[in-house]
Amino acid sequence: MSDGVRSVERALQLLEIAAAENSLRLTDFVSRSDLQKTTVLRLLRTLVDCGYLELEADYYRLGPSLIRLATKSVPQIDHFANSSRVVHAIAEECGDSVYLSLRAGENSVCIEAANGDYPVKTLTLRKGDVRPLGVGAGSLAVLSALGETELDKTLPIAAELAREWRGFDQASLRRAVEQTRKQGYALNPSKIIPGVTGIGIPIFSSSGVVLGALSVASLNERMGLERLGQLKGLLERSALRIAEYWSPIESDLERLTVAEAQECLR
Repeated sequence: MSDGVRSVERALQLLEIAAAENSLRLTDFVSRSDLQKTTVLRLLRTLVDCGYLELEADYYRLGPSLIRLATKSVPQIDHFANSSRVVHAIAEECGDSVYLSLRAGENSVCIEAANGDYPVKTLTLRKGDVRPLGVGAGSLAVLSALGETELDKTLPIAAELAREWRGFDQASLRRAVEQTRKQGYALNPSKIIPGVTGIGIPIFSSSGVVLGALSVASLNERMGLERLGQLKGLLERSALRIAEYWSPIESDLERLTVAEAQECLR
């Protein structure tokens, strides 16, 4: 047997181990495979680089590339199960309320929500809630990610839909878009609920079309500049992971109606 074939067999063995029991450490793979630690480490690094495994805090789990392959042979796979786990992982890490939304025309639909362990909950959204683009940090992130031509078409409609929300008109939404683009994230301080600030990051398809957004809401006093920077990094990394999970169906997500987006609720 050639060295190349042997390496492939060993890599597949490690993937089977990961599939049987997710979130394993290097030592777990060594004990379960009877391979040398250096060999296991080399193979794991390759699998991570290729996206077949993910590494977080010394723990390995199945990655988006493997899930994408499985999706092609199992069409009925739930594309939103893994993105839901990402939302809950963010809430666990930051302690606050986290929301995942899909764009639906001039609206944004919340399809997943999770609360962290911080004792004061900031429930600005519930699963299934619909917000006009620009109302809330997540929907503002989506609005700000539109190209200029689409923004010019969308902004008047979104502003009309947002009339029931105090302080949201076309001029204020335009200013919010400009500020969001300047600072690199959407910020929504005390606009929906007094004393609560939201931060939002868009989720893009592989072709650059904005599909939705991730956002975190917390008390104003927990949203200083240093923590906003930390949350921005966390949300950006998580948005990339969700985009990978959604990639097999991204073309279907680019032009959703509100009803179609609500069908994605878990």
